[in-house]
Formats: sequence, C-alpha cells, structure tokens
Amino acid sequence: MSVAVAPAQDARSEEEVRTNEKLHRWVARAASWLLFLGGWQILGTYIVEPFILPPPSIVAPEMVEVIRSGELLRHFGASLTKLAQSFPIFFLLGACVGTLMALNRWWEDFLRDAVSVASSLPGLVYILVLLLIFGTSGLAPIGAIVLAVTPFIVFQFWEGVKGVSTELLQMASAFKLSRAGVLRHVVIPALTPFILTAITHGVSIGWRLVVLTELFGGSSGIGFKMRAEFSHFAVRGVVAWALFFFVFSLIFDRLLFAPISKWVLRWRED
Repeated sequence: MSVAVAPAQDARSEEEVRTNEKLHRWVARAASWLLFLGGWQILGTYIVEPFILPPPSIVAPEMVEVIRSGELLRHFGASLTKLAQSFPIFFLLGACVGTLMALNRWWEDFLRDAVSVASSLPGLVYILVLLLIFGTSGLAPIGAIVLAVTPFIVFQFWEGVKGVSTELLQMASAFKLSRAGVLRHVVIPALTPFILTAITHGVSIGWRLVVLTELFGGSSGIGFKMRAEFSHFAVRGVVAWALFFFVFSLIFDRLLFAPISKWVLRWRED
C-alpha cells in the first residue's frame, strides 16, 4: 500500500513546489512594481516639481482620458497597421535570403558582408534617410522596419538551416522518408526555435522603430502623439503615451509571444 501511495505523494510535493515557485515569482514582481510606483510618486510629489516629473496620481487620469476619448485606439491602430504591413515583407525576405545563404556557399560569400553591414547600422539611420526621401508618408516607417529587421531574420534562418542535423537527414533518407516527411519531422522541428526567435525579436524591433519613426516625422500613431504632447510642453501627456507604448510592448511579449512559444516548444519539456 505504501508503495502505491509514494508516487502520489511525490507528485503532490512536486506540484506544491511549482505552485510555491510561481507564487514567489508573482510576489517578487508585484513588490518590484509597488516599489517603483511608490518611489515615482514620492519623487514626483515631494522632490521634483510635478510639471517636470508628474507622479502616477497625475499620469493615471491622463491615461484614462486618452482611453475615453478614443485616441488610444485610433493611434495604436495606426502604429500597429504599419507594423503589420512591414512584417510579411521583412520576414519572407529574411527567410528567403537566410535559407539561400545556408544552402549555397557562393551566395553566402556574396551576401555575408552586405548583411553584416546592414545589421550594424542603427535603425535611426534608416529612419532619418527614409524620412528625407519619402517624407512623412507611410513608406518611411515600413521601409525603415524592413531594412533594419531583415538582417536579423536573415541571420536566424542562416544559422537555423545550417544547423539542421545531417545525421537526421541521412537517417530519414535511409528510412526512405518522403520530402514532405523530412520537412515535417526533421527540418521544421529544427527550425522552430529560430523561427520563433525571428518572429518575436523582429516584431519587438519593428514596434520600437514604428514609434521612433512617428516620433521624428509621422502624422499618426503613438510616436506622433508623444511628439505632439512634447511640442505643447505637456510632460504628463508624453509620459502617458510612453507608458501606453510600454504596456503594449509587455502585452506582445508576455501575453502573446510567450504563451505561443511555450505551446509550440512544449515537446522539449516532455
């Protein structure tokens, strides 16, 4: 009887350990946020003038008013649209170029330096050059995102395709697996971590570049509103829109990409 109970007790103890670890993580995160907000409130109330650093008690009503007025949805939609328009371009272009470099040595030697140079340039350089060429039209942010993010996607697919195990490919050939079977059971599982990294980091970089482009010369979007509030010396408005940008970045990372990555790579935990 004790032999049958022991595994159940071990399972319960492991579950309790996981629950306690999760609880400790959430408590630590909540404590850090409370400390940050409390310090900010004290600094903006008693140490620095509120018109220079507005505390949360001033910024929060401003954020509520932005949400209530409908401006948040309108300008967030404008920024998100630019990111969505550029995503298929930089992802497909980077995937094709990276795969070509991994499969063909001549193309690898031919494109290696160009990709390295393109990846070393700051995104701000692309933004300024394209704003000079296209003005404040929608082509500037889309072009800047494509030029800045594509090299990163290229590197991910380049490394991923080159890293596919030749031993597994030979084993699949020995078992006379079809091309579709090799692609499904060998290539795609090997590339999945690189694809997820390319998507998550590509969207993260692209999101920042969209707002940065709008900050310099956009006519709509979160960055445009930050610039508009700054031109009116409305610090609380700048901080409010900056916090919205941070919140959306957190939503992309924690509530969208993290669960997707965990679900797609769940076989690694088995």
